[in-house]
Formats: sequence, C-alpha cells, structure tokens
Amino acid sequence: MRRLKLAAAQLCLGSALAAPAACVSNPGKAQLLTYSVCEVALHPQRFSGRVVRIAGTLTTDQLHSVFSDRRCPGRGLSHRIGDMPPARRDDLNAYLASKGIGGGGFKEIDIILIGTVGPYGDFGGSEVAASDFSEP
Repeated sequence: MRRLKLAAAQLCLGSALAAPAACVSNPGKAQLLTYSVCEVALHPQRFSGRVVRIAGTLTTDQLHSVFSDRRCPGRGLSHRIGDMPPARRDDLNAYLASKGIGGGGFKEIDIILIGTVGPYGDFGGSEVAASDFSEP
C-alpha cells in the first residue's frame, strides 16, 4: 500500500513538473487545479491536451458566447459543451436561466468550466471542450 501511495505521489509530482494542469496532494484522490482564462489563453501550449478547471466570465445570450477574463481584455477561449453529459448540459442551461440568461440580450456570469484544452481554428486560438462546470 505504501508503494502505491508513493507511486501516486511521484506521478502527481511528475505531472506538476511537466505541465501546470497538475494534481495536488489529497488523500486517495487527485484534484485539478483552477487556472484563469488569461493563464490558458496566454500559454495554450502548457495546457494543450490536459483536463483543467478554468475560471472566467461567460458572456452569452445562449446562442452566442465568449469565455473571457476581465484581467486580460481581448483574450479569451472558445468553448463547447458537446462533451458534457446530457444531464449536466441540462443543469448548465438551468443554471444560466437562473441567472437571467436566455431572455434576450447578452449577460455576464462568472463560471468555472472543466474540460480538455486544445487548439481552435487556423489562427492559433484555443478552446476548452467542457465536460462539466461549477459555480466559482
């Protein structure tokens, strides 16, 4: 058992050295660290292919949206929720509706998207393929 815990700790440490989307020590569990949209948008190569928690501001009317960060204007991430299980997509839509989104016009809400970061488009952009979400 001790060897198993040591191996898990080494794997976690190795991940931390290789990429910032590392786990932190938690008895028996790996936990994702939370990064800002700015961190991911400014250094997408560090996060590419990794599952991370990304905190930012979703500006949306439920048809069009932008996932951005007030601390770095002009930067943002594309996002998609197609990888999110249908029940969680329903939860997300209910959460957005509870915040008044969908009644016309754009609104902003702070949110955390959990998903895989990857390239987007032909111009060096990045996106998060969200598999879950949470309130900040």
